This record gives sequence, C-alpha cells and structure tokens, in this order.
Amino acid sequence: MKYIADELFLDLKWRMRHTIQFQTSILFIVFIFFLRQLVHYLGQYLACQLMQVPITKFDLRWYRCDLEYAAWEFWQEAVVVAAGPISNSVLFSIAAFSSWCIKRTLGSYPKYFYKVVAWTGVFAVLDPFFVLISDCLAQYWDNGDYFKFYHWFIKAGDNGVVGIYLSFFMMITLTIFTGYLLYRFMVGVYMNGRILDLYRRLSGNFKAFFVPMDHEVSFKYLQWVITRAKKQNNVIVSEKREIKDKFGIERMVNLIQIFKI
Repeated sequence: MKYIADELFLDLKWRMRHTIQFQTSILFIVFIFFLRQLVHYLGQYLACQLMQVPITKFDLRWYRCDLEYAAWEFWQEAVVVAAGPISNSVLFSIAAFSSWCIKRTLGSYPKYFYKVVAWTGVFAVLDPFFVLISDCLAQYWDNGDYFKFYHWFIKAGDNGVVGIYLSFFMMITLTIFTGYLLYRFMVGVYMNGRILDLYRRLSGNFKAFFVPMDHEVSFKYLQWVITRAKKQNNVIVSEKREIKDKFGIERMVNLIQIFKI
C-alpha cells in the first residue's frame, strides 16, 4: 500500500505547487470528485427507472443530490442504495479495462491518463464514506442513503438497529470489493506494472537479479554505470566482492577500450 500511495501523491508534493504537473493534478482530482457524485446519483436514478419505482424528487446540486422515490419493497430500497457505489465501481472498471486494452493493442497508454484512472478508483472506493459525510453535514437524516434502512425498519415496527447493521455491512462490502479492483489495477496495470516491478527490485533476493548481456544495454547506459563506479558515486550501493576471474576482467577491459570510455 505504501508504494501505491507514493505513486498517487507523486505529483502532489507541496514543493511542486508551481509546476504544471501539480496544478493539472489538482484540477482533474476536483473534477473526478464531482464526477463521482454525479455518477452515484445517476446510478440510483437509473435503478429506480429500471425497477419502475416512482421518483418524486430529483434535485441535483453542486455538493449533493436530493433523490426521493416511493419504494414499496425493502429489496428495492436496498438496490437503490447499492446502485450509487456500484455505479462508480463500474465506471472505474470500464476505465481500467479500457487502459489495459489500449496498452495491449497499441503498445502504449498516456502516462497522465493512468493517474486519472487511478484517482477514479480512489474516489470509487471512498464513495460510500463521502455520501455518509455529505448526508450528515446536510442533516439529511430522513432520506440519506445510509439512514434509509434504519427508518424502513422503524416504520415496519422492528428494531432500527438492524437497519444500521445492514447499512454498515453494505458499506464495508462495497468498499472491499472496489478496493480489490483498485489494488489489482495499481499492481498489474498502472504504468505497465511499475509498482510490482519496484516492489520486486526492493524486496527481491540476490538471485532474482542478473547482469545483462552486452547488447541488452545501450552504450550511454554502460558509459554512465562505469563513470559512476569510477567516481565511487553509485546509485545502488551493494556489497563489494573481489573478482578473481581473469577472463572476466580482461573482457571488461576490452569492452571499455572498444567503447573508448
């Protein structure tokens, strides 16, 4: 999780506030935040339409949406409440799958679009909590998404605590599901699997690495490595080992003479 957080906040460090990367990142993060809200309530509106549940009020505002409907069965209420977070999960899944298909088909995918997809997944994971906080701040106690089960059981003459348990269970289940999708995207798809590669490089044992053959690295890279080694300014510090293979030493000397390093 640390590597995922580092990748997400790579362009959001305060010292980069004057760069175009920082400013652009803030813009699309704010845009995705409000897109999450719109997708949430449009998903609930669509669920009501599919179940033919009458909608009595649909008032879309910049900070929230007031959606009121006349459900006559508990399962309809449950479907509508779950439709909001699921809609954001579907949006993120489509974006992630599209990035994988484009990378697989065309061989490349824009780096910045990876970040847009990643933040779409982050807001999809946190969507239930944002809705809960928004309903609490607006004091939307009667028709808030995660208060509806409580009032349903109260009206039915049962204990409203059961509704609280069901709401909490739904929130946690949807969060875990979307979180798993985000994890799979960040590890296997994001930046062509860069996080997994970074983890393997930092935690892999000695046998997991190999010295490339002559033609597997460029001349500039080889020149840079040898120059840093001569200056004893290595980027990756490893243990020193005495080389006793005279053929290997002669091979390296000949390689340096050929490239005139």
